Amino acid sequence: MSSTETGYIHSTSFNIRTVQGKNRKVMNARVLFQRSRYDEDTQEYVDTGSVWADLSLWGSRAEALEGVLKPGAAVLAAGTFYQRKWTHKETGEDQVGMGFRAEEVAILPRCIERIEYKARPNSGENGSAEESA
Repeated sequence: MSSTETGYIHSTSFNIRTVQGKNRKVMNARVLFQRSRYDEDTQEYVDTGSVWADLSLWGSRAEALEGVLKPGAAVLAAGTFYQRKWTHKETGEDQVGMGFRAEEVAILPRCIERIEYKARPNSGENGSAEESA
């Protein structure tokens, strides 16, 4: 089941993987997805079960975030949670954790200090507008 989650990036890596004979860019990120609800009584947000997950994003969407997405970035991610299983390299013990197959990842404004836009392809305009957040 697909969901939209907010979270914070802990670490990222960008790699090329061969899938069905084609090289594709993949971004892997460790993300803390925060789940909270507003408590009317205390008038505060209450953590309802934040979870760490290993996020993956493929293709042109991963390419667009390379060099832009940094640790500490607040993100909005749409995708699907799944259970990951692997064997610990040092101990040989079976491990279980959460994964998140992202369809889209967007950077949230609360972590942005400045935005610089690039020209749109074939726009015929300069496209170097700069805005401060």
